[in-house]
Amino acid sequence: FLDGNLWDGCGQVSRSFIQRLADGLDLDERHRHELLHCNRFEVTTLHAGGQDKGHVLVVDDLAVDFMFPAGSAKRELALGNGRVFIGLNPVHSEDQMCLDIQSIINLYPFFQPEHLLAWAQMESELFLDGIRNGRLATILNRLYDADSVSDLDSLADWHVGEYIASGGSLMWFAGMVKAVAKQHLNRLGSRLSKLRCPIPGGRYYLFPAAVGNRHVPEGHIELDPTCATAWVNDNDWLTTIVDVLGGCDGDDAVWCFPFTDYDGEKKVLAWRSPNQVGEYVVLQPTADSHTITWNTFNGQVVAPKMKSRLLPNRIDSANYQYGELTEASDSKTEKSYSI
Repeated sequence: FLDGNLWDGCGQVSRSFIQRLADGLDLDERHRHELLHCNRFEVTTLHAGGQDKGHVLVVDDLAVDFMFPAGSAKRELALGNGRVFIGLNPVHSEDQMCLDIQSIINLYPFFQPEHLLAWAQMESELFLDGIRNGRLATILNRLYDADSVSDLDSLADWHVGEYIASGGSLMWFAGMVKAVAKQHLNRLGSRLSKLRCPIPGGRYYLFPAAVGNRHVPEGHIELDPTCATAWVNDNDWLTTIVDVLGGCDGDDAVWCFPFTDYDGEKKVLAWRSPNQVGEYVVLQPTADSHTITWNTFNGQVVAPKMKSRLLPNRIDSANYQYGELTEASDSKTEKSYSI
């Protein structure tokens, strides 16, 4: 029996089903590899009993194809005549992130302007060093979230990408250097116009430990890039995390910012986007938790020193009141009107 509250938005899929699916589809090698090696999927199923939506973990020893909590299917939609629809979308985590304007405001003064400027400068220095020294992986990772030159899909729509993928060196032609530098400036400019600032963190997807038969102590978090998951304690999930993070469930992503607190303890700040003031949790990484590292020109940044006491009061310990727009009026007739 699966607890519907604990497993809300969560499920499991058997690896044997994924293998049968891959064998029955006409896939190129790259898509077949991704399907067979991804360990977490966004799923939509439609059948006579209704519709299931959420995220599923791939498991090896599941006796059925899919497992969801009883009664989780939405009955407003259904397929008749014995038909079944299954849609799977691979889910991946990222060990890089950018702060959006809402998070900057709602987490202030934890993130100071000096932090954001310093991290933006670190990223630019690394990018320029990659151009000078031909470290293509660095450039591609910053521009396209690509891990290597072989990730051609990320480069197909850019003439410089085709040039790089064909074996060309950026330093052979001044025009290529200018084109890459311009792309970097456009990218930073686009982010700055929206106040999206690069910081040393990552993006993972939540699961309570029960979904993966994991042991995560209370007050802890375990980042696992092999299944794109931020594992949390079951009791924390039921009593704190779901409510504090605005009613999240098992298909929600969180920004994860690892840091070293003023007392020297390693911690992870996790929050959703969009968010309200106070919607965050601070947890300790487990011993097996993945370490997010951020490459810079001068080395790696790992868990920068911060002060958790500068975070706003958490939403379950404060009562934040949001103001309303002042009613508008006609200055001549003094009659109220609304827009």
